[in-house]
Amino acid sequence: MNILFLFAICFGFLPSFGEGTKNLEDIPSGSTNNEATDDAQQSDEQFLMGQIEEAKKWALDNGLIQRVGLFGAFSFAPFSLFPSPFPRELFHKAVDVQKSLQLLYFRAMRDFDFLKEMHRDIIETNEKFRQLVELTENCYKDGHKQPLIWFCQRAVKK
Repeated sequence: MNILFLFAICFGFLPSFGEGTKNLEDIPSGSTNNEATDDAQQSDEQFLMGQIEEAKKWALDNGLIQRVGLFGAFSFAPFSLFPSPFPRELFHKAVDVQKSLQLLYFRAMRDFDFLKEMHRDIIETNEKFRQLVELTENCYKDGHKQPLIWFCQRAVKK
């Protein structure tokens, strides 16, 4: 068994291994001894079920859940445990612009007046956000500065 089966079982499907392949028992094995095959398959299945549980725990711990329906039910968001193929040329183009984008984000983050202007509507309507901005503004006015700056940027798909 490999990680593909873990992905397949987590999401309720198995890839096709030929005509009639519908479940784990139908997947061809390299062993010719039926008892050895059954023991290995049972061991692989137990290992696989353990990996599925670990993957689900990881998904839950890392917020990979989504709301299903109107009644507060949740389900795991689709995820994969192995990389997807991606064109090398496009990858290198993305790497080439990444440093410039990070510098742009960093400079925008450090421009407090710019951020206040961009969030003006939220500041006027959201009390908690306004309080955070006021607190930050007071820190700037008092001259509190840290010797180091940590910048962490994350892209979110919407």
